[in-house]
Amino acid sequence: GCCYGIPYDGPGAVVYERSLVAPAGVPLCPVQFLEAGLLFALALGLFLYTDVNPKRPKKYGWTAYLLTYAMLRFFLEYLRGDDRGNYLGWSTSQWLSLILFGAAAAHTAYAALSRRRRGKQAQACHKTNKKYERGRRENGQ
Repeated sequence: GCCYGIPYDGPGAVVYERSLVAPAGVPLCPVQFLEAGLLFALALGLFLYTDVNPKRPKKYGWTAYLLTYAMLRFFLEYLRGDDRGNYLGWSTSQWLSLILFGAAAAHTAYAALSRRRRGKQAQACHKTNKKYERGRRENGQ
């Protein structure tokens, strides 16, 4: 396959006998299997985090997925042995992971600031309503 791992002699090593791109007969890191397992664990963890506790809003699961996936993909690229291009020492996928992480982090920060702003507006509105109701009672309305 095109996404073969770096040379690795440990448990689970994959050996390609016939491949157009992977080195034949060399034990390699099972990076595809590792990535699939980590993404399954991530999906399970996010499912348990968002679905088990109904008080947690599900909309944050997507952002958490993007942040975590970007980090996983960035570090898994070090375990890949194929040539995916390189700019300033990082592969194209690592650069894309940084962009994805930055965008998801910016979205998370924007959402948090928006929630805080809406909360302050709601508190101010609530105080105004209390003053209005108290004034109506005092005036006998």
